Amino acid sequence: MLVMSHIGYTLGITSQVQKVIPNKPINQLTVAVMSLLPDIVDRMLFVFVLPFAESGRLFAHTILFGVIICIALTTISRHWWIYGLAPILHVILDTPMESPLSWMKRASWPIFGADLQILGVDFKAKSLDIPDQITTRITDLTNAYFEASWWYLSLELGGILILIFFFLTRSRSCSQEKP
Repeated sequence: MLVMSHIGYTLGITSQVQKVIPNKPINQLTVAVMSLLPDIVDRMLFVFVLPFAESGRLFAHTILFGVIICIALTTISRHWWIYGLAPILHVILDTPMESPLSWMKRASWPIFGADLQILGVDFKAKSLDIPDQITTRITDLTNAYFEASWWYLSLELGGILILIFFFLTRSRSCSQEKP
């Protein structure tokens, strides 16, 4: 889960989109939460619901999930379409974490077949009892941060730099608006 990169890049892109396509003001907190939505949903499924899942990238890490969220938000309010882009941007940002073919199969699920093994769900795998499963899954998720590659770190650094730039320009524009 690349928290800073998902939030940073998504806030940067949505603020630029708002400049090009004027919309109602964008709630940055909502954008931040929506940019993490695939990880929130899939991590909960991975830890608590699907004992046979191989990783924390499941249904919410597909373009289909992002499209459904975008349609649902647009149905509620036509100005909320921009929040629906955040989960799709999340899936795109996760591209370098896997091989291109593996990412394409997962991101485009179920276009190339609805087999859940594409998402890493194998019902034939041996399952642990619930407390051991939860402990093991949480350990697996936290260990990924200690084994971060230079690519993860560079994406996180890029997200942090975008966030710094974003907040500096926002604070400068807010201070200029005050009389």
